[in-house]
Amino acid sequence: LSPHVSGNPKFEYASMVDDIREKVSVEMDRFFPKNDDE
Repeated sequence: LSPHVSGNPKFEYASMVDDIREKVSVEMDRFFPKNDDE
């Protein structure tokens, strides 16, 4: 990342949100497995 981008609060927030969203989806898959068969 270029320095001016890494210092951009909006950009950091967006990447943080994406990271959280990814972790949440992984946790959801663990607790609620997608069993389309049943």
